[in-house]
Amino acid sequence: IDPVGTSLIVREYFSFMHLLFLSPLATVFAVAMSALEMLTGICVLTGIRPRIFSFIGMALMIAFTLVTIYLVAYNPISDCGCFGEAIHLTNWQSLAKNLVLLPMSMFLFLWSTRQPDKAPAALDWIAAAIFALFATGIAIDALRDIPRMDFTAYRTGTDMSGIGDIALWDKEGNYRNDIFTTEGPMAAAIVTDNASMNDARWAAIAHFRNALAMRGIPFHLFADDDTVPAEYADDLLVADRKSLITLIRSNGGAVYLYDGIITHKWSARQL
Repeated sequence: IDPVGTSLIVREYFSFMHLLFLSPLATVFAVAMSALEMLTGICVLTGIRPRIFSFIGMALMIAFTLVTIYLVAYNPISDCGCFGEAIHLTNWQSLAKNLVLLPMSMFLFLWSTRQPDKAPAALDWIAAAIFALFATGIAIDALRDIPRMDFTAYRTGTDMSGIGDIALWDKEGNYRNDIFTTEGPMAAAIVTDNASMNDARWAAIAHFRNALAMRGIPFHLFADDDTVPAEYADDLLVADRKSLITLIRSNGGAVYLYDGIITHKWSARQL
């Protein structure tokens, strides 16, 4: 579950549907959708209120199929985001997948209408509520920290010296991706949304920078714009916001590299 990554896709959907006024709700929508999909899958597999949850699953598949038909027709984005960073599908591939799953979901719903309930309704709803809390908790945990499983292009173990996707620029306008070829240790704090940073997060970054300085480890600040506190002017490298979010799913988090290889990531809360 990756609510931050999902929120990026949701914002793109809102954009091409001319619903930009809903963009502030993208993260809430991402958490809700992640939790609903997990809850529906668990309940269908375990037989909890099968008619209700198989109907929800079928309704979701109908909605997803209609959206992918629109994507194929107008191609506003190149990746539907169905599986996040784990699997990338073209719009045609996504439509083919949905055209296979849609009749299966319909069959499952029709089959469930002919099956007796396996447990009293009260027990089923208690179990569903527990699973709903579990699914929501996983999504919120991934939002507050970073996803437990990282499928991004910049996951731990990635050799950044061989990747040129993140363009970094210093205050003089110089292209500075050479820092990814730094020999030995190097660390960077990542600010993906400068406007939402608070004093506590800046204090954590300052403490992190000081700890690195005591050990002689180079420090950089990667940010989505140059309006950072003045004390970071010499550390600042500006990059595209989406690239920074791909690097780490936490505003104010940090990455540690050794010989250009990512060896560790910290969320802002962990930092």
